[in-house]
Amino acid sequence: MGREITPNERQFLVRIGKLLKYYRKSKNLTQKQVAKKINISADDISLYENGKKDINLLTLKKFCILYKQPMYKFLHSVEGENDSNVEEKARELKDLLRKSISIATDLTIIK
Repeated sequence: MGREITPNERQFLVRIGKLLKYYRKSKNLTQKQVAKKINISADDISLYENGKKDINLLTLKKFCILYKQPMYKFLHSVEGENDSNVEEKARELKDLLRKSISIATDLTIIK
């Protein structure tokens, strides 16, 4: 039995899975069709797409070849998803700050 996957690693696998599913659907392929093309089981495709199975580099390379995506670009996309979450939180904080300033200004005017 292998080692246990950490929560951060699990989150990374989930992001990979979402991207794999996105590319599969963009090519209008079923999990069975993808499985046949890259010679793995449809059950494994489902596990990868749901982030429930660790994916090795050779299998990931097969996906990248099938979806015509360079591996570095694929992995950058996965890593970049985290960045968009940070940007979203930063926007939320800026909006909250603007609202706070507006409320403080209104209270100053009322005095």
